[in-house]
Amino acid sequence: MTLLILGLLLLALMALIGGERGALSFLLLLGDAFLCFLGTLLLSYGVSPAGVLSVGCLLLLVLTVPAQNGFNRKTLTVLLASAILLIPTAAVIGAVCSGAHLVGLDEFQAVQTENSYLSSGVQVNLQLIMLGSLLLGQLGGITDTGMTVVSALHEVRENQPDLPRRELFRAGMQLGRDIIGTTISTLAFIAFGEGVLLCLLYTADGYSLTVVLNSKSFFQQFGGILLSCESCLLVIPLSVWIYLAQLRSPRMNAFWARTEQRRSGGKSDGAERGS
Repeated sequence: MTLLILGLLLLALMALIGGERGALSFLLLLGDAFLCFLGTLLLSYGVSPAGVLSVGCLLLLVLTVPAQNGFNRKTLTVLLASAILLIPTAAVIGAVCSGAHLVGLDEFQAVQTENSYLSSGVQVNLQLIMLGSLLLGQLGGITDTGMTVVSALHEVRENQPDLPRRELFRAGMQLGRDIIGTTISTLAFIAFGEGVLLCLLYTADGYSLTVVLNSKSFFQQFGGILLSCESCLLVIPLSVWIYLAQLRSPRMNAFWARTEQRRSGGKSDGAERGS
């Protein structure tokens, strides 16, 4: 009941402050939650974790970016940057998890499972499950950082269309530097807020620093946040470069010009029919 009240309060605030787009964002949030639930259900029925991960990330990207902001030069930039960045990120996470044997339940989760008389014999590839959970944790930060930088850079370009490409790149990097501090701080505060109890348990039980740093639970709590911070840093120059590459491409400029013309024509036709 409490979750329902908080959800309705969130919907009311998003609709009140964000208007129509805020209400749409809430619906898309429900869609993201449904996709995550559906992915978990498919995994429980033995569907390939790699397939669920690939399709799930693609659908979440489509729901998160174009459905909220429309399909335009900015959203295409963020989609491409996020997709390109997720590939090497997945490789790094997979190598780290494999080399450190970070699979399965951590120490505290295993004890909780045994104490609750639950079966821990999950018949899936737990390494891919951890890879998917860490990638999903980064997806939101990557798209948010990329969209913030590209939207601000797009406004700079709209107000100063004659600005040289080199100056636009510098402006984009400066915009990234302006927001990266708060982005990293936000991710760090989330990790510290969720890890306070974990740190208290480590301290109370007298764990050494070496044991803590090599703990699965510690890595799952803070390693994912560090990877997210690094991905948010890398998406800034990548997004700026992709946006400027579109500006340099005559084909892309012609494509967006035709797209904008069709949109303007559709609005004009609708206005004439309405009158």
